[in-house]
Amino acid sequence: MPLYRHPEATGAADELTVIEDPQMTVADSDTGLPQPGYAFIDPLTIKAHPLIIDALVDRAERVWSLDELLAAAA
Repeated sequence: MPLYRHPEATGAADELTVIEDPQMTVADSDTGLPQPGYAFIDPLTIKAHPLIIDALVDRAERVWSLDELLAAAA
């Protein structure tokens, strides 16, 4: 599968690119109301609602790599 790299993306080819998208929402399973969501476009590109990005950055003592987040969730 070809990787999506925005022409303005900077950094190494193996770094993650996060795209803010206010329309990234999912329906809450209990209420049906929209909740912030995210989706992988490819292994190195994530599209996420800005509230998810803000919450992760604001509450972090440091910025975690995606590998560290996935390992902690497993």
